[in-house]
Amino acid sequence: PEPEPEPEPEPATFKITSDELRMLVWMLVAMMVSGMIGALVWFMVLFLAVRYVIWFSFGLFIALQLIFGVAVLVTDQNAVGAFFIFSAAFSGLLVVVLRRWVPFAQAMLQTSALIVRLYPGVFAIALLALMFQIAWLCVWFVAAFGAVAQDSIRDVLLAVVALYWVPQVLKNIVHVTTAGAVASWYFSSIEKNAVGASFRRAITKSFGTICYGSLVVAILQ
Repeated sequence: PEPEPEPEPEPATFKITSDELRMLVWMLVAMMVSGMIGALVWFMVLFLAVRYVIWFSFGLFIALQLIFGVAVLVTDQNAVGAFFIFSAAFSGLLVVVLRRWVPFAQAMLQTSALIVRLYPGVFAIALLALMFQIAWLCVWFVAAFGAVAQDSIRDVLLAVVALYWVPQVLKNIVHVTTAGAVASWYFSSIEKNAVGASFRRAITKSFGTICYGSLVVAILQ
């Protein structure tokens, strides 16, 4: 007798339970809240002790390079370890050369913090972008898992590009909005609601440029 043909495998499907979706949403909400709190705390520290923040950032960057370099040397990866140690030494030399510019950087950061305080609407735009990004990540997770389940290389690549592209667009919308508000302050503009007007320009006249630049950055990342 002829052997019976093997049944064709069923197409891959992706299913997510309500409990898994609820857990995902709560994780994203927790990330959003912790990010907001961290940003506010960092802004307050930056405004009150900007000079110490600059020097702390320099020291932390060099220390992390040294620690990582030594840790890699222990694993007998001499070339990589030597590279990070050399990078730490070069960073230290750069700090010594550029230390005279620290007061200028301090003044710029203090001025930037003052401008943001004058235009609190910037925080509202940033919060709106953050909420939109959380919603986008929920949609992206479902779509990405579906692409992986279907074993589609094209869909997976598109999902990876979209993962970087959309957050870049949102970040740059906030960046352009803030830059427009700062320009109104710098040029003593009498424009009413500078943040709202700058936001409208960012999502209309400048939106194409923002999307194109964000796509280039997403592909490079």
